[in-house]
Parts: sequence; structure tokens; C-alpha cells
Amino acid sequence: MNIIITGNGHEVYFLSKNFMSSGHKVTIITSNMSEGKILARFEGITVVYGDSTLREVLEDAGILRCDLLIAMNDMDKTNLVTCLIGKEHYDVERTLAIVKNPKNIQIFKKIGISTVLSVTQIISSLIEQKTLVDDVISLAPIEEGKVSIMEIAVNGEDNITNKTLMDFNLPYNALIGCVIRGDRAIIPKGNTVIRENDKLVILCLPSEQSEVMKSIKRV
Repeated sequence: MNIIITGNGHEVYFLSKNFMSSGHKVTIITSNMSEGKILARFEGITVVYGDSTLREVLEDAGILRCDLLIAMNDMDKTNLVTCLIGKEHYDVERTLAIVKNPKNIQIFKKIGISTVLSVTQIISSLIEQKTLVDDVISLAPIEEGKVSIMEIAVNGEDNITNKTLMDFNLPYNALIGCVIRGDRAIIPKGNTVIRENDKLVILCLPSEQSEVMKSIKRV
């Protein structure tokens, strides 16, 4: 896969190295000339100096052969314009923009950017999840983040302890798919009672993760 990453800083370099270690071809567009010269010394990294919102710079970076365009510039506006040019003028199928302001996520998505990530939102979510519950054993995305799966350990103080599923209301877009009890796996029904030390395997929408934990854990 041919990947173009725009931006400056160590994050750009380490992300590029990760992609290259998986066999992808990576080109970095940087507006920092001194940083670009340093990056160009590393084997396997192609560096283009310039403004990623300029079509000639994108073409020098190989936008015509690009499979994935990742915009990690310091300004949200620059990332938006970069991705729009790649999408509308060069038919780049997959575009990813990093935004500083979480409020810009919906704006970017409405315009048609494939994936929009807010570092602020991600960190806040992780901190909130850690604060809410230390009993989340695993949290993994499925289908490119469309669905999340969580495994939550139940303790004696939890809201769900000693209740049947029919008497406990999870958020609408969440489902307990399995209960691990000791060495047994139980597919729960409405009359299944959740006990202390059970482990709940829960499927939910990513937007519901926080509400799921708040409903189960006593905070």
C-alpha cells in the first residue's frame, strides 16, 4: 500500500516506521525543512518538503498512486484541505485526518473525510474509562472500529450484581453476549443472574462504551 503522511514531529516518523515494517511504502510531506533533512537520512523513508495543501507538492509525493492519505499537520484547517484535495482531485479512496479540536470531527465527516481522529478525545476517553473502572480486562475494536468488545469483571458492589438481565437496563446499543463463570462460558438469557466474579463479554457501539461502564459499575 502507498501511504502519504503529512505533518511534523516524532509521531510522523514513528508512524511511518510502523507502516514500513508492515511492508507499506511511505512518503512524508513536511513543512519543516530541517526536520525533513533529518527524516531523509533514515533508510526507506521518502521525504517531500512543502505545503501539503498545494497540489504540486502532493503530486511530487506520489498522490496519483496513493492508497491512504494521513494528515497530521498542526492546524485542523490544513488537515481538512489536504484530505479534501486528495479525495476530490486525486480520488484517494481512504483519507484520515487528525484534529486538535474535537468539535471539528463531525464537520470533517460531513464533508466526506473517511476517518477523523481527535487525540484529545481519545486520551479523555481512556482516562475516563480508567477512572470509571479498573475491571475492564480488554477493549478491542471490530470492523475498523464500528463495534467494540469489552470484557468486564463484576465485583460485589456493581449495579448489575445479583440481578437478572431482564431486570437490568444496558444502554440501547449494547449487548451482553457471554458470561464467563469460573471455567464455564454461559450464553445469557433474560433470567440469567449476574454474580460476583463473573466476567461479562459485551458488544457495543464505540459511542456507548462510557455509558455501558457507568451503568454496570458503581461510581
